[in-house]
Order: sequence, then C-alpha cells, then structure tokens
Amino acid sequence: MVRDTRLVQTAVIGDEHSDVPVVLPPEAIELDAFRHAHEQDTFWCGVLLGGCGAQLATKLYVDRQCHFQHFPQPDGMPNTCRRPAVGESSADHLYVKSAMSRSLLDHGRVARFAFPPPIGSLVDVDLEDGTSLRIHMDDSVRPDWDDTERRVVLGPGVVPDPGRLAGCPYVYRVRCDSDGATRRVWIGTQSLAHPTEWAPFSECAWTDEGLLTSAASRILRDRSAAGNRPAVLGPTSGRSALPEGVVTFVRGLEAAQRTGTVDHVRRLCNGSSSFLDNLTPTARAEAERALEEAKEWLGPVR
Repeated sequence: MVRDTRLVQTAVIGDEHSDVPVVLPPEAIELDAFRHAHEQDTFWCGVLLGGCGAQLATKLYVDRQCHFQHFPQPDGMPNTCRRPAVGESSADHLYVKSAMSRSLLDHGRVARFAFPPPIGSLVDVDLEDGTSLRIHMDDSVRPDWDDTERRVVLGPGVVPDPGRLAGCPYVYRVRCDSDGATRRVWIGTQSLAHPTEWAPFSECAWTDEGLLTSAASRILRDRSAAGNRPAVLGPTSGRSALPEGVVTFVRGLEAAQRTGTVDHVRRLCNGSSSFLDNLTPTARAEAERALEEAKEWLGPVR
C-alpha cells in the first residue's frame, strides 16, 4: 500500500454515508484492542466528514502516531482525498448528534438531524413537536440570534458578546473530550453572571420548551427572583429604571467578581465595546461605571 501522509484520526463505520463516528487511538498498544473490538467493522472516509467516501484501513506504527489510511486507487496511486479536517475533533458534529439522539430517546423523544454546509460546522435538530436547534460547532457561520425558529447552541470556539448574554438568561454550549477510542460529549450552560457549567447529556431534561439543564433551571429561578426587585442600580435620585440588559450586564460583572472568576470578568470587559455602542448615555454611563470597577478588581497582575 502506498503511504498516505495525512494523519487521519476519524472515520465512520459501515459505509461512506454512515453517521456512526469512530476515533483511532494514536498509540500502538491501544490500536490492538481497537482492532479486536472492531474486527467486524469497516471504516470509511465518510461524506458527513467532508470526505471522499473511500474505504480506510488502520495503520499501526510503533515509532509514530497510528492513523487511518486510504486504500490506494486501482492504479496504485495514492488517494487524492481533500477532506478539510482529519484530526480527532473532525467528527465531533457526529458525536454531538449521537449523544443528543440518546438523550432524546431516554425521554421518549425523537428528532431529525441535518448537517448544512460547511460540513462539520453546523448541526440542525428538529424535534417532532416543532422545537428546533442549530448547533454551531465552530465560527464558520455567524449565529443568527434573531432567528425565532431555531435556538442557537454554541461550540467551544464560538463566543457571544456580552450584549447577547445580557439579552437572554443563558446560552447552551457543547464540547467533546477524548475518552479512549471515542469522544465524550458535554452540554454547557453559560450566563452573563457565571462561566459555563458543564454536564453530561445524560443529565439533561427535555421539556415542552426544549432542552433544559440543571444550571438553566437554577438561572431561571434566580432570574425570576431578581425580577421582583427594583431594576435600578447605583444612586436612584432623579434616575429612571435602566434597561434590563444593562441591569443583567452589571449584575453579571458583580457576580463574576464575587466568585473570583478572573477569566470570565476579563472576557466581559474585553468584549463589551459593541454592547456599549447601542446604549443610551445614561445606560452607558452605568455600564461603564461597572466596567471600571471590574477593571480595578482585575488589577495589573490578574
């Protein structure tokens, strides 16, 4: 077999149209166990991975990273696949689909899944009750926060600006971590006041409103309790109530400082420009006051 120099770490099992992903262990000692576990399976450079659809073989090395290798063409020349991503995270969209499918089935629900282009960047989820999600695995496609049909879920590299976080109680995130010869999928809940709280999909619930995590339930309870308090911050003499987004932003900064989450405070400060630009002078002054206090809290050494 002509050597394939690409370190292809992911494939799908069964045929080129499969959505069942697999990750090849990089170490030779792990590959022996992997081959034994999958001795009845075939591996493919699947179209849902952006691949060429050709069959793959496992390639064992003792002095370098083990990987999948394309079978050569009939004339013996190397395969010319131009798959855009081949690393261990290149099948994460399929792992997310699989984890979400299991979670839905555990709650007696089903959904249709689609993978719009660019392959690997988006996962669309449509439940039978009309609930829809769009998962942005990366930032190749800008999230449409104004889309009332699909709720946005963010991947690990997609960061919402503080203005978006101030306008909603929380956003959901997904991430995948290596776990042997597979990828473990986590669902995260991020709010303005707190950094992302992660949990396995198995701990999630599905309600009439869609996906619900324990962290989201807690945030909604806290938000409801806060809604019974006056929405005015700082000196109140002669000042009307501030917009809800500003109140949320200021309280988020204060909460992040109380819990000592330095990175979260720094991200809120660094990403606040677009949020400030859309505020009235009075609201902007209150937000800038909170930002200055946060920057003082960060200090020069944080």
